[in-house]
Amino acid sequence: EGVLNFGKIYTRLEDYRASAEPETKGSVAVITFKVLSEKATSIVFADTERMPNSITGTIVFDWYGNRLTSGYNVVQAGIINSDNQNL
Repeated sequence: EGVLNFGKIYTRLEDYRASAEPETKGSVAVITFKVLSEKATSIVFADTERMPNSITGTIVFDWYGNRLTSGYNVVQAGIINSDNQNL
């Protein structure tokens, strides 16, 4: 069990906007795990005290650097190795 915090940010938003090439898809991170035991496992985005006022463990900013406080949903992944229900 544990908590991971990570992010991606643009430091020169004016240059990014001037490029007129907004990202429309991509990855913030690719995470791999070592299997320690064979059992059903879940990985979820969750609210924590380290990210106050987050939306399901996420904080998102718009093209101008303004924080979005609504208008999007976080879709959680299903259970990994769901054939083994010894969770």
